[in-house]
Amino acid sequence: MSKPPANWADTDVDGAELGLAELARDFVRREAFAHVKGRRDKRHAIAVMVGTNSRDTPSHREFDVSDIEQPAVEALIDRNEESLTNCDGQSERLVLAALAELSARRMRAG
Repeated sequence: MSKPPANWADTDVDGAELGLAELARDFVRREAFAHVKGRRDKRHAIAVMVGTNSRDTPSHREFDVSDIEQPAVEALIDRNEESLTNCDGQSERLVLAALAELSARRMRAG
């Protein structure tokens, strides 16, 4: 922005707020990927971030799953994948949206 803040109009303030929100969102995304990239051996590092219109800030959770826990994860995947595969031809976009919303609900509850 080339104007001094004292000369800003409402649209300039709105633009600055939007720019800060975009920078913050990008920072959180990059930070989540950095944690996943630096994972330890024998563990699966997972970062989940879900933003919805109903919340001002995204739901965000990072966690590790050990190789020993992976079979339990796979069993949950199999049970849920069967349910989502047979959802009357819903698009992949809607299935992913449902999974994201369910993840956000579980993060808020826990």
